[in-house]
Amino acid sequence: MPYGDRFRKHRRLMSQVLNSQAMVAYRELQANSTKGLLKSLLDSPERFDHHILRFVFACLLHMFKLTVVFS
Repeated sequence: MPYGDRFRKHRRLMSQVLNSQAMVAYRELQANSTKGLLKSLLDSPERFDHHILRFVFACLLHMFKLTVVFS
């Protein structure tokens, strides 16, 4: 991506999502999501790929939601 307005917008968004203060806000979310992931894996381990993808996308979605709320 060439440097410009779009690049600066993306960089600003990523710095909001990935800064050290934001990581503290994600701890509870990650703990709850991890519990859900482990329960899903115990219930249906054959759907491992599905459970992992759902976990990752749920965490990312919540991270971006929190970013929008706090910005």
